[in-house]
Amino acid sequence: MREIILVLLLLSCGTPKLSTQTTSQLSKPHLLKIESEAKSRTNDTYQLLADLVDTYPHRLSGSAMLESAIAWSKATLDKRGLSATLEPVMVPNWVRGQESLEISLDGGTTWRTIPLIGLGGTVATKNVEEFEIVVANSYEDLGKLDVKGKAVLFDVPMPSHEDGSGNYGAVSHYRMDGPNKASNAGASAMLLRSLTTRSMRTPHTGMLDYDDASPKIPAAAISTEDSELISRASRQGKIVKAKLLLSGAYSGEGKSQSSNVVAEIMGAELPKEVVVISAHIDSWDVGQGAHDDGGGCVAVMQALSIIKDLGVTPKRTIRMVHFTNEENGLEGGKAYAKAHQDDVHVLALESDTGSFTPRGLRYQGDETLGNRVRQWSRYLGSMNRVDKGFAGADLIPLTKKKIPAVGVWLDTKHYFDLHHTAADTLDKVDKHDLAKQVELIAKVAWLAANE
Repeated sequence: MREIILVLLLLSCGTPKLSTQTTSQLSKPHLLKIESEAKSRTNDTYQLLADLVDTYPHRLSGSAMLESAIAWSKATLDKRGLSATLEPVMVPNWVRGQESLEISLDGGTTWRTIPLIGLGGTVATKNVEEFEIVVANSYEDLGKLDVKGKAVLFDVPMPSHEDGSGNYGAVSHYRMDGPNKASNAGASAMLLRSLTTRSMRTPHTGMLDYDDASPKIPAAAISTEDSELISRASRQGKIVKAKLLLSGAYSGEGKSQSSNVVAEIMGAELPKEVVVISAHIDSWDVGQGAHDDGGGCVAVMQALSIIKDLGVTPKRTIRMVHFTNEENGLEGGKAYAKAHQDDVHVLALESDTGSFTPRGLRYQGDETLGNRVRQWSRYLGSMNRVDKGFAGADLIPLTKKKIPAVGVWLDTKHYFDLHHTAADTLDKVDKHDLAKQVELIAKVAWLAANE
């Protein structure tokens, strides 16, 4: 987890001018049918998610597991009468390998093993390497420390929003850019306090972003509990040492062939105008990727299936996309935008903040768009909250072209408890929340397609 359509006349971007009138009352029976169908398919939707994440849990780009999941997606859509196509994408192929971390709080006399997970794309250590750990609480802090040849631990707690959810944006740059900052200061490795507000000693992975101008150093995350342990010892003047092993590397030439999965219902009146509903099918190579983003994938798949089964063709085309490679490259989103650069997108929706209780929509655009989304919210029951915000990482190439976009807004108080961890498993998903997510996405797609 990063505008919507309507009434914008941006001919240079191919966005059509849509009616300013509210949705016809004639759509109400269809919206009620969508609601009924989403509820009646609760068990079916949950079973779809189980089929995906139980069979194909570690869907990292470049892996055979991801390609099998993509084949499953196509086959499942085909079986439901939604002929799917695979659109080629070249993706990075990084393989984790062996990982371990031992620490000593007494300068190297006694050692203990603690949980650790390499950040996505990290370079390897040369076998097991020993470092002294220096704790930094900020980049400013880093500049005051002697870190040459040592391992920097960024112990920066994730703050919370008012609703209790983790403020990811406040700390994610430590994961992305922290290795560069530490390297430029002279460090030989970087450790990161996991990006979460609550932990059961489970470290969180995620992509880093090496700067080609900086030496690449090994980088990994540790649990919040162990980060605090090391910080306490450091404040007490103890010399903390680490024995670190990371063997992750890019396989072969570092790239491999993958695909976006695309299926659509062609519009009856304006088939060249497209409403996109999307999620990403790849996941990290730990846990099952049930919340991130298996639930989103199943929700958009089921939403399209319900609309097809209404037996009424929408005015505009509704297209479902399962993006590949969101987690460590965004190549799926880039490839889709390039392949469909001549399409007239009137709305792009992404669901990529888990499958918790749906609250409403976040729109990425101006207040003309916001007003339109608020009109739609009248048809969404309890899922009627509207706010301005980020629609989704896979949609960045589209939003750069001023294509209207919305993101599904969920109750994310516990999202970052699980995010990018081995704990992101099927049992954490409530089937009724997932069914409501399907309802929300299907209703929004129907409203946008028939405006």
